[in-house]
Amino acid sequence: MEPGDSIETMPNAVLDVQVEYRNLSGKHQKNVSLHVGLPSEMTLVRGTERILNTSNVNGRLLDAELTGPGVDIGGYLPEGNAFVVFSIRVDGPDSFTCNPRTLTPQVVLTSGGETVSDELITRVVKRC
Repeated sequence: MEPGDSIETMPNAVLDVQVEYRNLSGKHQKNVSLHVGLPSEMTLVRGTERILNTSNVNGRLLDAELTGPGVDIGGYLPEGNAFVVFSIRVDGPDSFTCNPRTLTPQVVLTSGGETVSDELITRVVKRC
């Protein structure tokens, strides 16, 4: 998916998310932080949060809460990158009416005093 794209899903669905950080600054970025903001109708699936980079080519389970204040995903030289993967569960049908509803979980990356964010526009459709 590209920024601004959207997906359609149903209640109780599990969405697999992949976020890429790439250092485009031309200088070494230290203490890159990732935070995931979720609407109240979505929860992070515990144990699915993994980082993949040159230090963790097979992936490493993150030991901090992505939906908390932010997780330090490391430092990166110019053009260095990392992927963070995790899953989000959409609440059950009792949380939704028969009208489609749009939820917008947000990913925020902070590095070197700069912040970049993106949303995963998610249209939840309950079959009635």
